[in-house]
Amino acid sequence: MMKSYRKQLQIFMIQEDERNFSILLKNNFGNVAFLDDNVWLEKPNIVNSIDDCQTGYCYIWNKDITPVIPTITRNDGKIQGPASRCCNTI
Repeated sequence: MMKSYRKQLQIFMIQEDERNFSILLKNNFGNVAFLDDNVWLEKPNIVNSIDDCQTGYCYIWNKDITPVIPTITRNDGKIQGPASRCCNTI
C-alpha cells in the first residue's frame, strides 16, 4: 500500500509578523475578526490582532463568509467554536 501525503504550509511568525499579518488581513477583508481560542465561557473572545491572543490558538473569522460562528455547548457548560462539528449558533 502506498503512503499518502498531505501538502501543508507551516509559517513561523514573530509578534511583529503577527501584527502586520493581522493589519494586512483587515485591510483586504474588512469584516475579519480574530478569535482567541475556540472554547469560551459565554461568547467568542475577539481580539484586535493575532498577537493579542493569550492562548496558543488564533482563529481568523471572516464575518462576510460566515456571519455566525457554529458552536456547541460542552458538558462543562463552555461554548466550543470553529474547530468543532456542530450546528448551534451564538
